[in-house]
Amino acid sequence: MHNAAGALEDGGDNNMTDNRVWLPAAWVVRFFALAIAFLAVAHLVMQSVRHHAGLNEVYGLVRLFDMGVEANLPTFFSTFQLLLASLLLTVIGVVRRREGDARASQWLLLGLIFLLLAVDEGAEIHELSVRPFRDFAPWLATGIFYWAWVLPAMVLVTYVAWRYAGFVFNYLPPDTRRHTVLGAALFLSGAVGVEMPEARYVEQHGMDNFVYGMFVLVEEVLEMIGVLVFLTGVMKYCNRHLGVVHFEVSSTTVEARKPAAPFLDSQRPAT
Repeated sequence: MHNAAGALEDGGDNNMTDNRVWLPAAWVVRFFALAIAFLAVAHLVMQSVRHHAGLNEVYGLVRLFDMGVEANLPTFFSTFQLLLASLLLTVIGVVRRREGDARASQWLLLGLIFLLLAVDEGAEIHELSVRPFRDFAPWLATGIFYWAWVLPAMVLVTYVAWRYAGFVFNYLPPDTRRHTVLGAALFLSGAVGVEMPEARYVEQHGMDNFVYGMFVLVEEVLEMIGVLVFLTGVMKYCNRHLGVVHFEVSSTTVEARKPAAPFLDSQRPAT
């Protein structure tokens, strides 16, 4: 992964130094994988300390690594993952639109979807739908639907899957398709599949116990791994099917002679 900053041939200061910062996609994947493993172990240890040793704070470390609360390291990491996916998808969409690709709008819409997921991850907006269900349809917000937000979520997931079926199975290259399908399956198995039995357990036993902490661990790790698998596919797509992107900060509009391409590339340009 690299960022080429400099003036384009059509304008700007041609004497500007062309600085490049390289960050191989494999390093990104490895870093994220290690971060997920660290956060999972930290959550498990802190939950064990809290529920088996009776230490509820440990200088704030219990909350810092608790995957079941917001505004801490796991939440920040998940939000960052989703924002990175949104950025890459948006860059791909912009490039494809400049190339006249009819599917460019779907790349851009995916970028927007991941941006909204990132905002929701940080702010937990989806939780706002739970209270109305419990107030106006208490017979529905029970059991596996105790966390009632999964009801509108399943409708939205079904709609997006229907709209993107052709994009995934007819347009994406085979390797990207595999990463997309597997990533989505892992993410949804955590976000919805684990969430529903977890909701039933919470309704019966509450949240202040070790078992709930393990439900949260499985749910969040599946979501993180799902996003990582998808990110891996997107980065490989950039490496294999696109070129180099040039970012330029300029006070004037400069029209490039060639379409720009994302900043992920598996080979350095000749020097």
